[in-house]
Amino acid sequence: MNLRQRIDELFEDHLTNTHRVMDVVSPGIAMAAEYIVSSLVNDAKILTCGNGTSALSAELLSYSLTGKLQRERPGLPIVNLSTSHMMMSGIDVDFAVGMAFERQIRTLAQAGDILVAYSPDGACRSIYEAIIAAREKGMMVVAVTGKDGGMIGQMLCEPELEIRIPSNSPPRVLEIQTLVTHCLVDLVENLLFGAEYY
Repeated sequence: MNLRQRIDELFEDHLTNTHRVMDVVSPGIAMAAEYIVSSLVNDAKILTCGNGTSALSAELLSYSLTGKLQRERPGLPIVNLSTSHMMMSGIDVDFAVGMAFERQIRTLAQAGDILVAYSPDGACRSIYEAIIAAREKGMMVVAVTGKDGGMIGQMLCEPELEIRIPSNSPPRVLEIQTLVTHCLVDLVENLLFGAEYY
């Protein structure tokens, strides 16, 4: 195997997939940013979660909104439900597998809050249960999924929003979830604090 050639192939695959899905995900990203800003200006907060590698996307969103993407600004209220290993494993053991996010949402969320949930394939039971809990709490839901959206894509109904990354490659889905997250934070910053482009 020629290592340099393989690296070139991976970069090309990334670029091809990113370009292919850009027009598919852009409207959803814009709408999700507007939902987030609407929640924030009404003194609500964001809750985020993700399964597997998509937990990294939730972590990135949480860090970028609490801290910053590129500009100095006040932190924004967000709770990452994916970060506590004790919470995640303990709830699964003490209650039921797949209930870790659902239990936290029922405890922490209020009507008007927004859930941003990440799933690499739309087939995560814990994300599914989180969305049900969010609905019952009167939250807006944004789901960032991959592949065909799975059961999560099928369960959503307006005004809930799915940003589906139509790729069967887990690495490409994660890469594009990262870009989607960066776009979301950039738009939220610009909507809340004025346009500033880098």
